[in-house]
Amino acid sequence: MKLSAKEYLFAEGEPNDALYIVLSGTLHAVRRERDRMDIVETFGPGSIIGDLPIPGVPPRPYSLRAEEESELQKITREETEENVIGMPRWFRCLLRNLMERRSRLERRTRRYFSIHALPALLSVLDHFVRTSGNNDIPFETVAEKLYALNGIRLNDTEKLCEALASLGLFEYTGTSVRLTKPTVVSMLYETIRFRALKKELPPQLLNAAEQLMLSQFAHAAAHGQIFEEHFTEITGEDFLKAAESRIKFTHKHLARLIERKIIYLESPKNGSESFTANDRIYGDLEYIHDLLELNRIYPELDHGLANLL
Repeated sequence: MKLSAKEYLFAEGEPNDALYIVLSGTLHAVRRERDRMDIVETFGPGSIIGDLPIPGVPPRPYSLRAEEESELQKITREETEENVIGMPRWFRCLLRNLMERRSRLERRTRRYFSIHALPALLSVLDHFVRTSGNNDIPFETVAEKLYALNGIRLNDTEKLCEALASLGLFEYTGTSVRLTKPTVVSMLYETIRFRALKKELPPQLLNAAEQLMLSQFAHAAAHGQIFEEHFTEITGEDFLKAAESRIKFTHKHLARLIERKIIYLESPKNGSESFTANDRIYGDLEYIHDLLELNRIYPELDHGLANLL
């Protein structure tokens, strides 16, 4: 069969009812990305287009367009079945299994590249907010910059944004990305970057006890005394009253948080490690809320994104 230049052979999403071998010419596999068509693969003489048209094969993942006059050999489902029927049953099962594996591999490959585009996406969002001061970012801008950095397709960028929005990192409307907590996005980017460069856990990540203590502080500080702009102060007594667990924290438990300057403690030097009404505990409540949000989202990224993409 022959195709004229710019003529389409089949469209994305159509049933995979035939296999094609290119005898001459050049053809492009294209996918629609909203209002544009992107070339995802090029086929020349000798190329095989599509999967064996056997039951269970997924629909066409792209449209096929001839860029010049081209000639192809078509192998239909009927022709395939005629040859497959005469094969041993185990071989037919093997063919089907190979097709299913190929489809799974394609899905996993796309998911792999989407997940590995996460740092670039966070960097794009963080840079936009820092340079423009605007927390509402047009999706087209995000998609264009991410394509330039990672080559990720627009539809895959859309799925990545939907997945991150479902984890509560930001709001995604389909036309824009709205950062409700831009500091968390920035912190998450720095956390991923630190781990990639240093090959160790970043200081922003907290253990379970530290998260519990900060949640306890944040709960008590909701009614605390605000001073020096961003700092909120509570007493040691308030801190203990806010406890939702049976763990009775002492000064010693706060040591790592104090060392990392996440919270601060001023206490009378009486040798006691227990909290009293004379102890002053204070910190930047907004930063602590962002830090707790970071530690909620970060563990969900690996399994959460893999399941959502």
